[in-house]
Amino acid sequence: KDGQERWLRRSIEVVRDAAGALLVLVGAFVDLTEERESDRALRQMNGFLRAIVETSPIAIYATDEDGRITFWNSASERTFGYPREVAIGRLAPFVPADKRDESDAIDARVLDGEVIDGLEVERFRADGSAIVIRGSAAPLRDAEDHIVGVLVACVDVTEAHRAVDVLERHLHFTRALVDAIPNPIYYKDREGRYLLHNRAWAELFSGGENWLGKTVWDVYPPEI
Repeated sequence: KDGQERWLRRSIEVVRDAAGALLVLVGAFVDLTEERESDRALRQMNGFLRAIVETSPIAIYATDEDGRITFWNSASERTFGYPREVAIGRLAPFVPADKRDESDAIDARVLDGEVIDGLEVERFRADGSAIVIRGSAAPLRDAEDHIVGVLVACVDVTEAHRAVDVLERHLHFTRALVDAIPNPIYYKDREGRYLLHNRAWAELFSGGENWLGKTVWDVYPPEI
């Protein structure tokens, strides 16, 4: 009447007399416009969310209750080296045999309803190289709020770990070098707290006291 387009479902029933002759056709119409609009909005939202997940730089994947991969975004392909068509439907191929119990224990906690943050575990890429990933895992729920799987988001922190290892080795070497110097060496902050001293300084001045983080006045009374 107002010119708007409507979506309708039509049903027709045939009414016959006792002899089976056609008497009348009964038609009914159900307005499906709002339902169609809701479905279209839902499809648009799902497409929007899928685009966000698919273009995310964070590896995002999902598994079912048996641990088989049901979703695998592009970042997962880059992080683990497995194409989507290889990963989907399989038990996580990046979990080595000696880490399977660890992985199963994490899945069991999530399937029990727990959200786990700050996970840091070792996994293996398709080329066999070891990587360290950091991320979180949460229950995946259906429309009735039943837990049906596990959703994981993670990033590769292997290079960060390597950088920390290199720094620790350098610090260890520097400390050993300072301790090897026969002359007393120390380093203080602006408040006079000792931040570092070598073995020669400790042997001459420490008197068995731990001076790190302390000033001279923390160890000796002011009148000295």
